[in-house]
Amino acid sequence: MTLKKNKPVEVPEMIGKKVKDITTGKTYEPIGCYQYIYNNPNYPDLDGKEIYHFGLMLGASQIPIENIEVIGEASDEVIDHCKKIGKL
Repeated sequence: MTLKKNKPVEVPEMIGKKVKDITTGKTYEPIGCYQYIYNNPNYPDLDGKEIYHFGLMLGASQIPIENIEVIGEASDEVIDHCKKIGKL
């Protein structure tokens, strides 16, 4: 079985924002963000869905786009880090 994703597209407008997964209530402050169609039948909750892949200060998260809500600006620490690495 070959697992593959379509070509990721960077989504710079999500960097430095505070976003919420409306299904879990968890919030994230991405320092990087890519969008693509996820293809992996081993993960039926994501398989075939358009997702955001968030790079975070500590780790990463993949969430279907329809579950994401932008709720404001990221913390000063995250914004400063994004500026330091040239993302903002």
